[in-house]
Amino acid sequence: MGKETNPDLNPNTEQSTSFSPDGRYFAVLSPESTLKVWDTRSGEIIAGWNDSGSATVYTCTACSNLTKKGKKKNVLLVALGTSSGDVLAVDVLASKRIWTNSSCHSGEVVSLLFSNNGDLLYTAGADGAMSVLSSDNGEAKSKFKASKKRINSLSISHDERFVGVASKKSRIVGLDSKTELAKIPSDDGHGQLISLSDKIAVCSYGNGDIHVYNFDSENRTIEVNTVLDMKHAPIMLECNSNMVLSVSNKGIVYVWNIEQSAGGGATSSKIKIKSERGKTKGSAMVMSAKLVELDDENKYVSVLVAYQTKGGLKFENVEIKDWGKEITIRPEGKVNKTGSDSDLKVRSKKRGAPDSDSENEEIVGKARDSDMEFITDEPTMAEKLASLDLAISDKEKEDKGERDRRLTASVANPPSADSVHVLIKQALHADDQSLLLDCVCNRDEKVIAKSISLLTPADVIKLMKFFVLMIQSRGAIVACVIPWLRSLINLKSSSIVSHDSSLSLLNSLYQLIDSRVSTFGSALKLSTCIDYHFTEIDHDEADEDAPVIFYEDKDSDEEEEASGDAMETDEEESGEDIDAPQYSDGSEVMSD
Repeated sequence: MGKETNPDLNPNTEQSTSFSPDGRYFAVLSPESTLKVWDTRSGEIIAGWNDSGSATVYTCTACSNLTKKGKKKNVLLVALGTSSGDVLAVDVLASKRIWTNSSCHSGEVVSLLFSNNGDLLYTAGADGAMSVLSSDNGEAKSKFKASKKRINSLSISHDERFVGVASKKSRIVGLDSKTELAKIPSDDGHGQLISLSDKIAVCSYGNGDIHVYNFDSENRTIEVNTVLDMKHAPIMLECNSNMVLSVSNKGIVYVWNIEQSAGGGATSSKIKIKSERGKTKGSAMVMSAKLVELDDENKYVSVLVAYQTKGGLKFENVEIKDWGKEITIRPEGKVNKTGSDSDLKVRSKKRGAPDSDSENEEIVGKARDSDMEFITDEPTMAEKLASLDLAISDKEKEDKGERDRRLTASVANPPSADSVHVLIKQALHADDQSLLLDCVCNRDEKVIAKSISLLTPADVIKLMKFFVLMIQSRGAIVACVIPWLRSLINLKSSSIVSHDSSLSLLNSLYQLIDSRVSTFGSALKLSTCIDYHFTEIDHDEADEDAPVIFYEDKDSDEEEEASGDAMETDEEESGEDIDAPQYSDGSEVMSD
């Protein structure tokens, strides 16, 4: 399935997930490069692998169970794509890397898919190229240019004859001929997600609508079938025969039966997760879902839902027969249905895997018998912290005065560029905003430039989000953030633009800057007007008619004498009148 991110459900983590082709296994790769694989039947972790000490940035995953040729040995294989274009495969039961291919792509690997039997691995990259690799040794079987622009998503038809490519101009390509068979209409924008079956193709353009097209492989034609409406944007798509499945960024699973809804408007059946307190968001969240079983007449479908709870990752197999209804799954195992009990139910019996039941049990048994540390039912500390789902807004409520004090505090020995780079990476991985604020206090241009240049593409986006958040403040915080933000945009513009969330980040930054400078024009006019009026005043020439005012400064002794004379005058006025000589103008003559 490739990379499925859900920032609305868990803003502190960005995980890549994938089901095996038969739905038996589910792999999760954390941002810390820790890989874990669950058995969807037992709900237990059966294998894992850790690459946390490496600087490699992983972008997508794919999971498959395959049998070594000529050997009665099963391998649980997980393929990983990187931001540098490398593709590698890990035997998670043995917890080791078995091969690496560095010649697939010149840029980021955006999608990985295993064939139904696991023998082949299909890859797609941001360079528009597509490769077919051998799962056994990573050798390239073929490589061709599937798009002139960046590929956003890849899908293989169930008969493995065609591949759907979501890009600026989405299309369907023949795997044998490696040529374009049909173009998908691109009037609605760039294709973000795509899924392909033998009859239909579904494509999402980044909004809440899913466009369904009828695909005629013989005549190489594409016709519009219908448009499926979702309240929120999808994070994954899958179609099989006439069934379409999608998971929204709010954690709601949508399922449509195109055959039954054609002509009368498409009606979706929804699957929601409710927490113990009755809230959809919070402690429980959907990570992914998969169509696992359909009847021959397309009347019902079975959906495997993977969701995270406080107690860990859980799986539920839901069967839908009556379309247009809603199913609510509670983590404690209860299911509420808005419909007939016979129509909507959660299957209690276990699903059968296609022709590999004994092999799968052998893998599970082997993992349980081994003494590897990663095989445990106990959630890790990272999972427990992530399950708390702390909102970013709570962190924003931190006392502003304390943050300003941190920023304005003097530092006797400022750290070097190397140490600042290490501190920034630690703060980004731990989501420690206080440590990041301490780092951006350093205003040395050389330290800033070197620290920014050493960041990986994933760290660049995280730091960009932090800067956009901090620049909404005022005072010392903004003064410290601006030099770092300017250096980040100048040095890492390609990494920022290549990320899917860059458009929303840059729009938010533009709107914030525009609102801050909106008063600049009026302030400039006011300043110019004041300057103009002051230039009319000539300080060298005084108005002749204006009265001359003198200010006489008296010392303390003179002030005391003056106050004493005033008191005596008051006493005399209060008593009898005293005749005194006067001038002709009436002023008194003071005698010695």
